[in-house]
Amino acid sequence: MAPELAQLSLLAAALALVIAAGSDVRRYMIPDTCSLVLLGSFAVYALSGATQGAWPLHLAVAILVFLVGIGVFAAGLAGGGDVKLFAAIALWAGPDLLAGLMVVMSLVGGLLAMAVLSRSWLLRRFSPVNADRRAEVSIAQQPIAYGVAIAVGGFFVLARHAGLLG
Repeated sequence: MAPELAQLSLLAAALALVIAAGSDVRRYMIPDTCSLVLLGSFAVYALSGATQGAWPLHLAVAILVFLVGIGVFAAGLAGGGDVKLFAAIALWAGPDLLAGLMVVMSLVGGLLAMAVLSRSWLLRRFSPVNADRRAEVSIAQQPIAYGVAIAVGGFFVLARHAGLLG
């Protein structure tokens, strides 16, 4: 029964990431339930024995990420949903996969930022004057659905847990 619980928890976590990314793209808001599902599914995963007793280290990583995230949120550099989602997937990453999670998130986040910058440039360059108010907003004020980058990083972590990636 333990392997089936581990697989179900991985599936629940993946579904939460899909919903979080989709919501962030549509509304620039990540439901708290997505982060809560990630936390709960990790608890089931750990109870199934899949973490081989390393869950306290995973928890320590998640707490550290959350504390740093509070500072980033307070500085106005990230949204609260992003911070909670990142901390929840950091719980899954633990110390062994945290660096990989951050690399994947950074690469995807960079691609997202380039897409937003390109769109902004194209709107400024080719839109008639005042045709699109978003063209007048500086790139620093352009919203980025960073939940997508967090979710892609999360899929990397879940794929590693599932044995799909080396």
